[in-house]
Amino acid sequence: MIYEWNAYRIFLNGKRAKRPSITFKHDNESTISEHFESKIKRRLGKKFKSSEFTILRADLPQNSKEEIELAEKKKANELRNRVIRKHLKNIHVKGKIRQSVNYGAGMILCKESDWKWQWAILENATNRYVKGVSPGFAGFFEAEKWMEEQIAEL
Repeated sequence: MIYEWNAYRIFLNGKRAKRPSITFKHDNESTISEHFESKIKRRLGKKFKSSEFTILRADLPQNSKEEIELAEKKKANELRNRVIRKHLKNIHVKGKIRQSVNYGAGMILCKESDWKWQWAILENATNRYVKGVSPGFAGFFEAEKWMEEQIAEL
């Protein structure tokens, strides 16, 4: 079966081009690299001949590793935010919340958390501790594990 292939140029910094540099057809998946090097790449201009390429079948997903990692990080942040919001409903902050300040959440190790790792509400600009959301943990990885358990319960 003949497939359409996309060849993406790899830049010197290691990142892949967003759009394919070349699109071509070939029938044998096992010989695609040899076909590209011997028949396609040699017809390219001087600029492209010295470049590295990655070749993907056009009918399959074209996401780069960076795009996949970014999507995974975004999903993890969304899940963490859901956990924080869930725990915020049970926390009453007296006199500390000011309407003019933007708040965020994160893991922190500070005097206010008794020098233990804790998921907490923080002021965005200063990362000043406002209120703890989780219990304090002796280690960073214990706090991460707590968050993963909370995400699993969602």
